[in-house]
Amino acid sequence: MFITHGGLLSTTEAVWNGVPVVGIPVMADQPINMAHTENAGLGLTLNLDEITEDALYEKVTEVLTNPKYVF
Repeated sequence: MFITHGGLLSTTEAVWNGVPVVGIPVMADQPINMAHTENAGLGLTLNLDEITEDALYEKVTEVLTNPKYVF
């Protein structure tokens, strides 16, 4: 698993290496990249204004334990 801001290069690198992502988009193309990533079933988004320790733990745990995100 890779935690990213959802930029195009980091998202592409994660897909290339076959690892799911938890994306925390901040600006520019990052929100749309993470929307595409989620729609493709390659990871989850955590919005910057929703970050808490529990929210991050939930997203990371979901990506690491749900077989849907293994590719």
